[in-house]
Amino acid sequence: MNAARARNRKPRRGAALILVLLLVSVFLILMGSVIDALALESQSSIESADSASAVAAAYSGVDLMILSIEEFYDNGIQGGQPPQTVSCQFGRPGGGSVSSSCTATIAKTWNGNGINYYLIRSNGSAFPTPDKEVDRQIVALVKQVPFGAYAHFSESEHSNTGGPIWYSSKQSFDGPVYSGGNMHIMYDSNSTTPIFPMGFTTDQPQQNLQWMDIEDGNHSKPNTQQEYYSVFGTSGPSFTQSAVNLPGFAQNLDIFSEAFYGDNQHGDLTDLQNAGQNAGVYVNGGDPNCPSSTLCSGIFVSGSNVTISSTSVASPNGDLSSGTQTWTINSPSFATTTVTVDFGANTTTVSVNGGSTKTYTGVASGEQSDSSLGNGAIFVDGSLSISDGSTVHGQYTVAVPDPPVNNEGITLGGSVTDASDPRNGPSQDELALWADTVSLKSGNNNPLIEAMVLTGYANECIENNCGGWFANGYCSAKGCNGGGTGTLTLYGSDIENLRGKMGTVDTNGDPIAGYLRAQTYDPRLGAVPPPFSPTTNLYSIVAIQDVGWGVSAPR
Repeated sequence: MNAARARNRKPRRGAALILVLLLVSVFLILMGSVIDALALESQSSIESADSASAVAAAYSGVDLMILSIEEFYDNGIQGGQPPQTVSCQFGRPGGGSVSSSCTATIAKTWNGNGINYYLIRSNGSAFPTPDKEVDRQIVALVKQVPFGAYAHFSESEHSNTGGPIWYSSKQSFDGPVYSGGNMHIMYDSNSTTPIFPMGFTTDQPQQNLQWMDIEDGNHSKPNTQQEYYSVFGTSGPSFTQSAVNLPGFAQNLDIFSEAFYGDNQHGDLTDLQNAGQNAGVYVNGGDPNCPSSTLCSGIFVSGSNVTISSTSVASPNGDLSSGTQTWTINSPSFATTTVTVDFGANTTTVSVNGGSTKTYTGVASGEQSDSSLGNGAIFVDGSLSISDGSTVHGQYTVAVPDPPVNNEGITLGGSVTDASDPRNGPSQDELALWADTVSLKSGNNNPLIEAMVLTGYANECIENNCGGWFANGYCSAKGCNGGGTGTLTLYGSDIENLRGKMGTVDTNGDPIAGYLRAQTYDPRLGAVPPPFSPTTNLYSIVAIQDVGWGVSAPR
């Protein structure tokens, strides 16, 4: 009986050994899998870090190319071609061999709506070991920043009549703001409407800002959350060391070249002097090769004390498929001339009082296109007054010489508005006014200006009695005497060298005389600016794409 039991136990001892061996094998397999997973994860982490180093280098290549492009532009006018390729190298921390590098090239460039675009392709490489290279590629689309991208731009914070002008809680700039001077900000800590809801950018140090809280007369910067909100809302200021210059004379003369010649190849003062020898209103004035019945230019006016009044019939849809625009141009130097742009018929008709009438194919609006060789550049070689109540249908930049040659400037008699009001619905109507000084001299209360108002030029002086301002013609250093009162509503943007004085206010920011300037930014001016309006020397990234990555070995 015992022998039988012994025989029965022998197989059991063999089964236990087999079970132990199986468990050890499973454990070893599991440990191997864990080790493999850890190794793969470690390798993936290393490769991810190498890839991140390569993509960082590729982004650096994009930044370097943008900087290179900006350096080759002087006040927005290209001074030679930017290099087609730039490169960079980054050493390991603490020195040593190069750990990453970049090479960026300009793949394509073009111009649209007067704005330069660049397509940049940048390759970044990381070198974790001597025989291994990790590559990433970034493609970026960048565009030139137009002055229309600013709701408000001032080269300095001096008034055209002397002394500073204060930003106050009675104002709200709902778009980008740039200041090149020492800003004075009067805030009401109880206000729920921020002065700068999108913040502001200045190249002045933070300690140069001048503050005043009208609630307690405190001259300290906003300290509480409520005080901060009354100035910035949820945004904040940006301090930079890079100044943005106003456009130069070359950009201003581009408007003349487009108006008289229909191109941008005659931006020279001698060309302007030759074109302005005979007073009158000219289309196709400088293009002898343009067919006689085709419009190939904008409108050029030469004369003294020119006055323009403008009437329009809007398109029902707010676009430029129909409607008309009529400019009536007067001067003691020539007979009254009307220029009528018919968008539905795609024609422009020029009629001289007591003289000839001629109709051209094409519209004097916008920039040249497949359907029209005409454009919306209107250049007046002389001082210009624009009548109160003028309306605009189409896209135009109206300019006089800036810097002025013979004290040229623009005077507004009152409201100037778009035919299709962009505040109330779709509108493709746009207007830019460009002069060293734009003076609002009106007896109207609460005028409305729908336009980009650009004044001043690069490196203009900023002392008292210097130019470069949009101001009330009835205001002086002693105050404002005469003219209308109330609120000046500017829907668009204003670009100034000096802060133009529109009125006087009390310590609460309420107007005493003249106008309180109330601005609302028109974002269309930054996206599709008026034809040939000036650009800054800055570029911004519109779109960027990470194309991919790879590993190559050996090197």
